Amino acid sequence: RRELHEKYGRAEFKRKRYASARTHFLRALTNVRDVMDMFSSSSSSNFLNIKDEKQALSELLIPYLVQKRRNITDDDKTLLKEIDTTLFRAYLCVNGANSPVLLAFLRSNNMCVVEECEKAIRKCSDTTTRWEALVELYASCGMHRKALNLLLNRLEDEVRKHSGGESRKFVIRMVEYLSCLEENENLIFEFSRPVFNVDCGLALRVFTSTSNHKKKRLD
Repeated sequence: RRELHEKYGRAEFKRKRYASARTHFLRALTNVRDVMDMFSSSSSSNFLNIKDEKQALSELLIPYLVQKRRNITDDDKTLLKEIDTTLFRAYLCVNGANSPVLLAFLRSNNMCVVEECEKAIRKCSDTTTRWEALVELYASCGMHRKALNLLLNRLEDEVRKHSGGESRKFVIRMVEYLSCLEENENLIFEFSRPVFNVDCGLALRVFTSTSNHKKKRLD
């Protein structure tokens, strides 16, 4: 019966009945890598050379991987990295770089391969939209210095342009980020200095927020 569902799933995929194909693959317990291979492409930023690529990703690949991932243990790190990196690329293709869906995925526990995700996001978006996804990607992998350097570069660019509203946006984002780094005082002091140069009042929130976090833990 599993072989039959596998056969029907591939047939439905060719007919572009993606939701039906997903159902058959789940019933057939089809290997996750086999399904991902169906979406492989010579391009690192694309999946299929078809017009309904987004439909195929939305109805088949994304929900299939999300469901299968729940049953994979943390011991299988290689497979988890493959699944999460593929999900990142799929969300990016379907929803865009600064979409709530992609950002929410990055804020959850994930094992994305940073280098592959960086390549994909730089091919699919411009600098005005991709920065937030890159910051969340670096943050989820504990690459805090890289995330803060990216935010600082954007802040300095906006200050040079004398763009008050945009520069304030990046000051706030840096303050929020630094406020969460309770155990990394060196980074907090290093990256709070340029924030003080732009807005002292907002910069002070870094230290009031971190001290409040510490008080709550002590209480």
